[in-house]
Amino acid sequence: MGLVLPPHLRERRRHLRHRGRHHRPTPDPPFTQLVTRSAEAGRRQLQRLVRLVDDLLDVSRISEGRLQPRLKEIDLVTLTREVVSRFELQATTVGCQLELTAPGPVVGRWDRLRLEQVVVNLVDNALKYGPGKPVRVRVESQGDRAVLRVTDAEIGTVELPLDP
Repeated sequence: MGLVLPPHLRERRRHLRHRGRHHRPTPDPPFTQLVTRSAEAGRRQLQRLVRLVDDLLDVSRISEGRLQPRLKEIDLVTLTREVVSRFELQATTVGCQLELTAPGPVVGRWDRLRLEQVVVNLVDNALKYGPGKPVRVRVESQGDRAVLRVTDAEIGTVELPLDP
């Protein structure tokens, strides 16, 4: 026969068991920050590697005449907003204020993947070569053109024609 506990101790045991299942110790903040920074650095390196492989494949496709754009209607503002949001942590890390200005939608027929590569490269370069300085991204239409400006210490502009 096992040990029989008085009711008040049984209740205490039940409480401790229940608390043990739901209680999670809080991780050490410096350790958590280190893990987060390391994971982010690994993610950025992986993205760079993927872009490098994609670029090499594109060069191969171009040389063989097999690179076909996949055009579809895209809002450049929405695409740029998505890209800029992915760079917020990197901007904070390098001390840059990352700002997007887009007065309204800018819709055209583009290859989403290629257009995203352009925006990613421009924002990445601005953050990389302008640490500590604000990086301003502006998307607007001017007549029948879409204008994407990524500005840090230097001015860079890419103009893309819109379909009428």
